[in-house]
Amino acid sequence: QVEAAEITKTKKTYEVAVVFDNSGSMYMDGNKAWCRAKYAMEIFASMLNYENGDKLKIFPMWEVTTDGTKNSYAPIDITSSKDIDKITNMYTENPNNTPFEPIKEAHEYLKTSAASEKWLIVLTDGIFNMETRTQSNTQNITASELRQKLIALASSEIKVQYLGFGKATELQSSAAKYFYAKKSTDTS
Repeated sequence: QVEAAEITKTKKTYEVAVVFDNSGSMYMDGNKAWCRAKYAMEIFASMLNYENGDKLKIFPMWEVTTDGTKNSYAPIDITSSKDIDKITNMYTENPNNTPFEPIKEAHEYLKTSAASEKWLIVLTDGIFNMETRTQSNTQNITASELRQKLIALASSEIKVQYLGFGKATELQSSAAKYFYAKKSTDTS
């Protein structure tokens, strides 16, 4: 007979950092990409169990406002279902290119998390073309370089999921290296 004290079930907590592409291309063609990406984040945010300790932090590529409050480049914290309105009301003031810098910031943040499972999700419609927001170099990062950079961030501690759509670079997953990639083929 097993005593109740011997049975300990650990609750799994999730810490998710989403690097959200709010570059200029997201606003083209009647804001379709922007609307779809925001909707996808709202649905994803509604699926987390905040009462269990799950957390979502959105790292925008460019300065955003939420509810009229300027957040600058600061990540947007979603710690309860009430915070999902921050996503709904998010607006980008000056969208530009697709920098890699926010991916590094999100990864550094996840390294400090105590959650039992950590995910870095990159949601993009574009081709990464510079390392920082302030760098004027517009040379594109090739698919091979991007994949290598993302795999370098992936580990058993922090899994990396790349979600591309539109003109985003198509990448190949490497589950053995904790890197997962998916590109939507929807062009409408």
